Amino acid sequence: MNDEIRNLESSLLREEVFEEYEKYENLLDRKGRLETDLRRIENEYGKLNAGKVRWNIAYALERMEQFAESIRYYRTAISFDFDANMARKKSLI
Repeated sequence: MNDEIRNLESSLLREEVFEEYEKYENLLDRKGRLETDLRRIENEYGKLNAGKVRWNIAYALERMEQFAESIRYYRTAISFDFDANMARKKSLI
């Protein structure tokens, strides 16, 4: 979409084809809506605290002495960048 917008913008500036301006504006509006939706989705996803949930599951499994399973959850907590240093230490035990 960015390429299409850039191409339209450059053709508008170079060739002054003003009939394409409405299409250019529509693409910019659509891009703005998509960026807003993406920001909203990222915000909602951040509220889930996926890394913290994995960490808590791993800690509970560790207390139940299910070490192999807890290591797996500590590693996923690392991938979500939640307390990564401590999770690395615990996943090596």
